[in-house]
Amino acid sequence: MAAQMRGQDLKGDWQWLAFAASLPASPIQFLAVTASQKLATGRFIVGGITGVNTAATAGQVALYDGQDATGPLIGIVDVAATSSFTIPLPANGVMTEIGIYLGVTTATLTGSVSAVPLWIYNKTAPGQ
Repeated sequence: MAAQMRGQDLKGDWQWLAFAASLPASPIQFLAVTASQKLATGRFIVGGITGVNTAATAGQVALYDGQDATGPLIGIVDVAATSSFTIPLPANGVMTEIGIYLGVTTATLTGSVSAVPLWIYNKTAPGQ
């Protein structure tokens, strides 16, 4: 009988998380979004969000850890009409446990969230 790989839970290991935060982020794009929506499910290190409000009205953009706007708030910013925006985050990013949810109020947003998908366990694919 062949030996099986033994699982290791490294999801809370600070050294591993510091390494993960140094990896290049992948963009999670959103196009012409006028209503709040879930962008991704799973664990991520969110490095930032950038975009543009193409609406003729000012609005607000919020980013949450979760499946909806009841999750922990990552960042929020007011956006002027027809202008660009970013939500400033710490240099090492912010870790989400549940997912990434984009909250939109009276705006039409196009942009992306830069995020590094994390493994929950060493036997699962990133973002699972």
